[in-house]
Amino acid sequence: MSNISPLMKLMLEISNKAARFLSRDYYELKSLQSSKKPNHLFIEKSLDKIKKVVLGELERARPEFGIICKGFDKESTSVNQEKWIVTLMDGVENFAHSIPCFGMSIAVEENRYSKPEIMSGVVIFPIIDELYFAEKGQGAWHTASMGKYSGTHRLRVSERKDNLMVFGAKPTTSTNHEYRDFGCNLLSCAYVSAAKVDFAKVYNADENDLAVGIILVQEAGGMVVRNSDSFSFSNSNLNGVMK
Repeated sequence: MSNISPLMKLMLEISNKAARFLSRDYYELKSLQSSKKPNHLFIEKSLDKIKKVVLGELERARPEFGIICKGFDKESTSVNQEKWIVTLMDGVENFAHSIPCFGMSIAVEENRYSKPEIMSGVVIFPIIDELYFAEKGQGAWHTASMGKYSGTHRLRVSERKDNLMVFGAKPTTSTNHEYRDFGCNLLSCAYVSAAKVDFAKVYNADENDLAVGIILVQEAGGMVVRNSDSFSFSNSNLNGVMK
């Protein structure tokens, strides 16, 4: 992708910087799994360090932008009321138990026609070496650095109607599909955008934490449906079919 905006380049740079810290802490935490000592203090320190790195870089680069992040909120002073939406770690329980399915995300929201809208977003999964990003009207993209899968590739959701791969918490109603769960909502969304997963349902999630997942699936040609207690992500062929 040759026409990445300066704002996206900034988000990619900060995400990769944060990923290096997360990777180092993950492997240090991995060596502590057999210890009897609780690891919650280590995790808190790791999250605090990532917060300082990410929010510090974002504030320096765009001081007029607002920030929405758990434990930190800042009002926007820009004309279009741009805000950074930051999820420091999606899948923190996985991280705590040295399971590699966790990620960090940054999105940009701005007011368009007096309505807030997600304009771009990045999510990085440092241990599985995958990064996904999207910009409004520019598509959704995946990049990795290892082996034959290196490089950047445009994403499109699947077109399947049957033999589906379905992710999310197990539904209360009967279904013919086996539901799986990563314990990391953004990874489920990213895999819908990459056509690895056909349908994902996320319950009781904060919309801000799903901001990058929403723009990824939409820019990959998929559907995002907001329900009273959940969000559904799917290809357009499944709209109204899956519950």
